[in-house]
Amino acid sequence: MPEFGDYEQSRALDYFEEGGAGERLEINTIVAKYDWDAVSLTSASNWSKMTRFSNQDITYLAEGSFGAPIPWPLRDRSVGKLFTQELRLQSLGDGPFQWLAGLFYLKQTADFSQLVPDYSCPTCLPQVLAGQDFAADAPMARFSEEEQRAAFAQVSY
Repeated sequence: MPEFGDYEQSRALDYFEEGGAGERLEINTIVAKYDWDAVSLTSASNWSKMTRFSNQDITYLAEGSFGAPIPWPLRDRSVGKLFTQELRLQSLGDGPFQWLAGLFYLKQTADFSQLVPDYSCPTCLPQVLAGQDFAADAPMARFSEEEQRAAFAQVSY
């Protein structure tokens, strides 16, 4: 009869570094509103940041390419930042004529990096082929950047 207990996973790469993944999300929002007799002003701001990492075992890629199980991890990192701002001015009151006008702004950036260190003796293959101690390196760089501006309005009667 097999023993029961904690589940364990073992990979050849675990001798060099642990696999794993994680994400941290920070969201900050502030909304301010002020009402006058006939008009209301609302401001909504949001700041967000997401940091993500993963360490994966991609030994199978080396084995498929070179026929040997070279211990290659993939260290994947990304950071995303987002800022939004909305200003709204709208009429108050019970009359049939109502209106709303506003502005919207968004700025978003995403940075990304990947590194595949090589643990083959400890750096035989990349050293011989390319004179480096890693199989692949894409340093942290801007992956995407976006900026938007908009104006909006609505009138009803």
